[in-house]
Amino acid sequence: MKMVNKNGRVYIVGKKSELGAVASKEQISIDEAMEVLASNRVETRVVKSPDTDEYIVKVYRNGKHNPDEDYYTDDKEDAIITSRKIEGKI
Repeated sequence: MKMVNKNGRVYIVGKKSELGAVASKEQISIDEAMEVLASNRVETRVVKSPDTDEYIVKVYRNGKHNPDEDYYTDDKEDAIITSRKIEGKI
């Protein structure tokens, strides 16, 4: 995916699937790209379960908790690294 300035307008060129949309190779404007990215916002929270002493990486999409994507581990460092990977920070 790359940004291209064409006739004074900025486009992101690549597959829309790279932005979480329908897979087809075409140009989309920066406004469309920002809308797609904003609609697929992913956040995580690392919590420790008091019952099992496991760390849980809770996954939230667009502010809504999605328990099917939660990640469980007994290693705190693993939970933190996984959380950052899920959010795309590493």
